[in-house]
Amino acid sequence: MTKITQTLTTLLTCALICLALLSCGKKESISKPPLLPYTPPVEAETEAYLKKQVITCEDNQTCPNYIAKVVVTDGPGKFKTCTGFLINPDVLVTSTSCLPEYLRLADLNCSKDVFFLFYRPGTTGERIGCSKVLQVSDLTSDNPVLWRDDVAFLEINKSLNNRRSQTLSREGMTNNMDLYFWGIEQASDDRTGFIRQVDCNSIHSNYINPLVTNEYSPNMLIEGCAFKNGFSGAPLIDSKRRVRGMISQGMDPELRAKIISSNLLLRPLKEILHATNFACAPIIYDTDTGANERECSKDLSELLVERARSEMLNPANLFTGLKNKLESGIDVTNKFIRYSVKLIPKNGGDLQETEITPKCFKDIKQMGNGSSQDVYFSMPKVSFRRAMDAHGRILGAELDNGTQATGYNFSPKRLRNSGVSDIFLYINNSYVTTYFNIPACPSLL
Repeated sequence: MTKITQTLTTLLTCALICLALLSCGKKESISKPPLLPYTPPVEAETEAYLKKQVITCEDNQTCPNYIAKVVVTDGPGKFKTCTGFLINPDVLVTSTSCLPEYLRLADLNCSKDVFFLFYRPGTTGERIGCSKVLQVSDLTSDNPVLWRDDVAFLEINKSLNNRRSQTLSREGMTNNMDLYFWGIEQASDDRTGFIRQVDCNSIHSNYINPLVTNEYSPNMLIEGCAFKNGFSGAPLIDSKRRVRGMISQGMDPELRAKIISSNLLLRPLKEILHATNFACAPIIYDTDTGANERECSKDLSELLVERARSEMLNPANLFTGLKNKLESGIDVTNKFIRYSVKLIPKNGGDLQETEITPKCFKDIKQMGNGSSQDVYFSMPKVSFRRAMDAHGRILGAELDNGTQATGYNFSPKRLRNSGVSDIFLYINNSYVTTYFNIPACPSLL
C-alpha cells in the first residue's frame, strides 16, 4: 500500500469516527405536525357575518374614536372578535393571538380575513378593511407566560385622519400601577360589541407568572378585571392617557383550578390577565427597545418559570422571617431567658409547626444569688403555613393557636458559678422536661 493510499485510508477512518461521535447521543428531532392547508374564507359567509355586526358605546360613556372592533375569519364559517386601536391614521394595533396562524407573517394580504368596525353614533359602525400585515409577534408557545409580546401591526385600507391616534409609551408598568383599558366585549348574541372602560392594575412577582419582576419585564400581569370575549388587543392606559401595554389573554383556567384546589388561598384569587408591555415590545417605525435592555431580552422558558415558582414555595424563603419575628417577640416579653424557635415541617412543608426552646440566659446581673428561681409567662402557640394571597403572591401565613401557661425553674447560683444551669419546663403547672446546661448568652456575660 502506497503512502498516499495509507493517508487516504487514515483520513476516511477519522471522518467516520468523527461522524459517529457527532451523532452519538443525539435525540431524534420531533417535527411539529404540519398546519392544515389554508382554506380561503367564503366571501358570502364573511359578508353575511359582517353585515350583522354592531359596535356601540355603553350608556353614559364617551367612547374614544380610535378603538375598533376587529373581526377575524378563523376558518370556513368561523369568526372571532378582538379589540384594536389606531396608532396613526393608517395603522391599527391588535394582538397577534387574535390572528389565525396563517396570517402571522409580515407583508401578507389581510383584505379577505380581517375587518375593522369603528364606532359612529347613530349607525351600526364604520367598516374599514385590512390591507396588509406589517409586523407580528413570534408566538412560539401555546403558553402566554412565555410570550415576549403579543402585538400585531396592521395596515388599513383607508386613512382615518378624522379619528384620533394613540402613542405607545416605553415607560413600562410599575407594580400596582393604576390602569384602565378600552375593550370591545362581544355580547352572547355574537353580534353586538360594547365598548367598555375597565379599571385594573399591574402586578409583579406572583405565582401565575413569576418572570414578571419589574416595570420592564417583557410581558406583564394585570389584575382586578375579568377577561371577556373580545378584550384581546385592548390598550392599557395610565392616568395620563398614555398607552403602557395591551391586553393579551386571560389566565389559564387549568392553572386557576389547580391553585383553587391547592387550599393555599387566603382569599378568593382575583381575576388576572396576561398583557404585552410596550416598554419592551417591538414597535413599528421605532428602533428604541426599552429602557432596560437586559430585562427586556431576558430568557423566557418553562424551566425558568418552574424554577421561579419553586423558589417562591421554598420554606427558607417563606418562613425564616416569620421565625425570626416570633423569636424577637418572645425575647421582648422574657427578662431572663432567650429562646430559639425551630420549624418542624408537616404536610410536605405546607405547614410548619414551631418548637420553642431555651437558648441562653440573659441579664445575669439582675438575677438573685439563690439556688432556685421561677419564671412564668404565657408562651404563644404559633405555627406557619404556606399560603397565597388574592393577588397570586406566595407568602407564609401565621396561625395563632393561642397561648399556654409556661413555667421555667433554674439556678442563678449555679449559673454565676459555672456559667450554665439546667432549666426545668412546666406547662400548666405540670413538669414536662429538663433542658441541661443552658449557658449564659455570650454577648451578655
